[in-house]
Amino acid sequence: MVEGWVPNYALKRGLDLSLEQKSRFLLLTGGTVSGEVNPQRGDTYAQWATERLQRFGKDLTHVHPVPSPELLPEPVRDRTYASAVAVRTWLTEQNIEVHSINVLTLGPHARRSRLLFQKAFGPEIEVGVIAIKDREYDPRVWWRYSEGVKEVLSEGAAYLYARVLFHPG
Repeated sequence: MVEGWVPNYALKRGLDLSLEQKSRFLLLTGGTVSGEVNPQRGDTYAQWATERLQRFGKDLTHVHPVPSPELLPEPVRDRTYASAVAVRTWLTEQNIEVHSINVLTLGPHARRSRLLFQKAFGPEIEVGVIAIKDREYDPRVWWRYSEGVKEVLSEGAAYLYARVLFHPG
């Protein structure tokens, strides 16, 4: 799986990995687009990611967008968990049995993505994560970049929330 909101270089890496490893499926996740320029009503990050991948001109027969409905009225809450639930539902509807999954995402978001996908899939499914380096800053010295400080601190706080306070119904 690739989280559909990631930048093109991470999205392309996900496609390349899926082709190299001859993956049965590459699932693109993401709910309603928010905070972007000119989204159309009903646009999802999963669909946007599919459209972006089409520009690379590679075989996409194994690629499937799996958009997620928002779980709560506020569109900015629990998006990663909603994506994980949508993927779990899609796999069930397709009668696809999995024992393990990998989630590709960006930088410090990876830890939280793995945790929330694990909560959605339960202990019987092994969840791995592939963290793509964020090109906005050097992660080895993240504190020297405003983007690095913002990402690391906000993702750290969000991870603590997901670990301690988030309990899906």
